[in-house]
Amino acid sequence: MVKWLSGKIKIEITRGYNHSKQLTSNFHVNAKNYYKNNNLTTQQLNYLTRSGLSKNEVMMIEACSFGSMVIDGRNFSSDLVIYPDGRVVDNWRRERGHRLSINDIALLIESEPEVIVVGTGINGLMKPKAGLAELLSQKNIVFLSAPNQKAMNLYNEQINKKRAGACFHLFC
Repeated sequence: MVKWLSGKIKIEITRGYNHSKQLTSNFHVNAKNYYKNNNLTTQQLNYLTRSGLSKNEVMMIEACSFGSMVIDGRNFSSDLVIYPDGRVVDNWRRERGHRLSINDIALLIESEPEVIVVGTGINGLMKPKAGLAELLSQKNIVFLSAPNQKAMNLYNEQINKKRAGACFHLFC
């Protein structure tokens, strides 16, 4: 079950697996039922329908510190990627340590985010390769890069507006 809390709005979405083990969702039906019964605004329903997800299915980042990040109550202690569908994949590695290239985020790009937020480490030591922002712009993806604390805030703001993905270097 997934919950979206925004002000006084709460949406619960049940998800399960069909006979071929593919993830299925009763999202649209439940969101529309919620709209009828609880005055979900048209703008909120449109956002949910466009994204195909609830707000917290695209995980909110609760806290970050050196070597640690808390996402939806789960503590992570290695570099990670957050996909627009809500998956969090930890133990993320880059080809060249503190350099971020397009190959490092290829799977994230394939998930078709509208925005990618990059946490460059607590002290901001991981650097995007020159031209990465321009390459993503050509794919109509907004690229935001900042030290982790600011990137965490940027990500949490962006998921309220767009289909967002992120990657975080939890050290340095």
